[in-house]
Amino acid sequence: MASRQEVENMLSLADQDSKDYEAELVRLRSQITHIEAQQVSLENHKRQLRSLISPLRRLPNETLARIFEFTCKENLLQEFPWHDVESAPLTKLSSPVITYLPTMAISAVCSRWRQVALSYPGLWSNLKVEICMTSNQSDIDGFIATLDRHLEMSGNSPLNLDLNIQGKPLQARWGAEPLALVHLTRHVHRWKKFKYMGEHTLTSYGIHFGLQYPKYPILADLNLEARHDSIPSTDLNRFEYAPNLRALSTDAFFRSAIPYHQLQWAELGISSQKSMEDVLQKCPSLTSLELTGIREIPEIPESPSTWRNIVSLVACEFTPESVFRMVFSCFNFPFLHHLHIYQNPQCHFPPWPRKAFDSFISKSACVITTFIIYNVALSDEDAIAALRIMPSLKDFKISDTELKSHSPITAQLISSLCCVAENQPTGSIVHLVPKLRHICLLFGGEIFDDLAFVRMVQSRWLPDSEYATMIGMNCLRSVVLKFSKREVEEEVYRPLQDLDRMGMMVVIAGTNGIKI
Repeated sequence: MASRQEVENMLSLADQDSKDYEAELVRLRSQITHIEAQQVSLENHKRQLRSLISPLRRLPNETLARIFEFTCKENLLQEFPWHDVESAPLTKLSSPVITYLPTMAISAVCSRWRQVALSYPGLWSNLKVEICMTSNQSDIDGFIATLDRHLEMSGNSPLNLDLNIQGKPLQARWGAEPLALVHLTRHVHRWKKFKYMGEHTLTSYGIHFGLQYPKYPILADLNLEARHDSIPSTDLNRFEYAPNLRALSTDAFFRSAIPYHQLQWAELGISSQKSMEDVLQKCPSLTSLELTGIREIPEIPESPSTWRNIVSLVACEFTPESVFRMVFSCFNFPFLHHLHIYQNPQCHFPPWPRKAFDSFISKSACVITTFIIYNVALSDEDAIAALRIMPSLKDFKISDTELKSHSPITAQLISSLCCVAENQPTGSIVHLVPKLRHICLLFGGEIFDDLAFVRMVQSRWLPDSEYATMIGMNCLRSVVLKFSKREVEEEVYRPLQDLDRMGMMVVIAGTNGIKI
């Protein structure tokens, strides 16, 4: 049996071995930690190397900046905090604020993207600013700093400004303009596009930013709207000195200091036939005109007046009095080629003025190449009759998504567009809209003749140019059909997939998504 001394010696040796083992374990753990850290570092290095060969890195900065332009069309700067509990902001934010500031978001991705964003001031110059007249101007430092950042980074680039003002006019005071406006007016010499949308007019709010900088040297596009008031001439007079103004949109036409003779495009509310005449006389350079509801029943003249400068006309009917009847009966536009008609489906309107429309097209002797019908309660027979007197039509778009009845999109309309070669004694074939190349149908009903539509599209696919010329038809190049209340039956539309592969652009979409 071992003596006590021997046991103590053996225990001492065991303690020493235990310490050695512990030291070795610590060393090994440290080595494992070091190796794991090296492994993480290696993975990060591999990711960086992969990013260096990414196709995106091969894009030149100019191409990357062009892509950014499509992403940064609007930078929303909404005043925060918003103090007016009665007037909510125009835009309800449902995501983090940075998602509404695409240019700032892009510049925070990586050093290269930041360099590109800082090198292209145009990315920072598209501003949508929402402010409140009743806000406490002392606690919006963050909002003002963000606005100033965009104004600074936009450099000398032209500004596209969309301004919205909320709040009650009685709470505004002359000269007490919101701080954001003060900062924006320092750059009026850079305003290229200015859109104002507010609860009330600029005059009601006492806004006078035009006095300090009376000239708008590059302003080309002006849009003034107020939800609760009509835009007065005093608001328009603020923009008297705008030598490059070419486009104007407002809810009514007034005699004002606006340089009307410069306008080439206008969207105006008119009150009568005389108001329409005033618009055409005051705007001799006008080529595109969009009209909204009238308040007086027009008196049909013995002979319509002729205006040769209008090439594009949009007629929007929002009141019971007929804009369509007034335009079609009182005016001729010989060089008109784009016609768009829209009707508010919530109101009761007189029947479609078929005779007036036929007379308008025939007396104008115009060559309509684009015809758009939005929610107009006309019959399929009226629609077919309208198409019949437009033999040069190339683009046709029709929508009934807001109509509750009297939809013109029927099987008869679709079948009438079908191109079916028939043997005729004279050898000539007359088809409806033979030059048609693009068609778009937005259907809001539930009963639709899918097979008739497929047959119509197939019949107009004429890739053989010699044959198409022989029968006097153009080959249909694009088709869009969208259902808002029904699904797409994929099997029925499968034949159009082949046409899509052969070169025709085909889009068929329904409540179950895009199927072609």
